[in-house]
Amino acid sequence: PDLLNSVSEGRVIELRNPDAVRPWQHVLDCVYGYHLLIQALIRGEGRGEWNFGPGSESFVSVANVVRAAQSHLSLPENWVKVEASLHEAQLLALDSHKASTHLAWENKLPFPLCLHWTIDWSTATKDGTSPLAMTDFQVGTYLNMVQTNEMTDKQGKS
Repeated sequence: PDLLNSVSEGRVIELRNPDAVRPWQHVLDCVYGYHLLIQALIRGEGRGEWNFGPGSESFVSVANVVRAAQSHLSLPENWVKVEASLHEAQLLALDSHKASTHLAWENKLPFPLCLHWTIDWSTATKDGTSPLAMTDFQVGTYLNMVQTNEMTDKQGKS
């Protein structure tokens, strides 16, 4: 939100910790994980604690997220580092091995697509597109990706 607000207001993007690495993930990947967990619970499985976080391929520095967003928006690279008032961890990560192993869950949206979908949703709704319509479109596209991957997996192809 800070990045997109800065862009829409014509302000320079301010980063407190540009070298910090964060796990970037679209909310639909998490929601799909919870969906699989609910199905397991209904079958009497799935007890315990679960994490639905992205794999290391989606660990990206804050500065690289901003660069990718600016590229997607066809904007020049333009940000400044500002003094952080609070201590922030350099790396945030979750271990989602259990979800991968027991639920066959994985992120469907790689980092670039995750970022593009997030930006596209935000800019479209700011430009007047109905949030519900944009969400329906993205959910439908996501479910199609999930179904296509499941069909491919069942056929023994990758």
